[in-house]
Amino acid sequence: MKTQNPGMKVVLSQSNFIGVLRRMSVTYTATLTVREREVMERVVAGQLNKRIADELGICIKTVEYHRARVMQKTGVRSVAQLVQLALQSR
Repeated sequence: MKTQNPGMKVVLSQSNFIGVLRRMSVTYTATLTVREREVMERVVAGQLNKRIADELGICIKTVEYHRARVMQKTGVRSVAQLVQLALQSR
């Protein structure tokens, strides 16, 4: 959707947001690395970064990096949106 004012924000209704998530769920998983997917699954499960780092044998900073990349690649801004996206892809 184009807007005439580039500074204008577009607000999606709940149903439109879910539709966007469904379309994205098909494509985002193809762009995630194996490690990003592992981190995403644990974030969606509610695990803390420290626990994820311990389980995967990596530094907390590395978990934070992968988590940020997952959020960037999927286009979500919150863990709640990431959970919704993960549920839509199942």
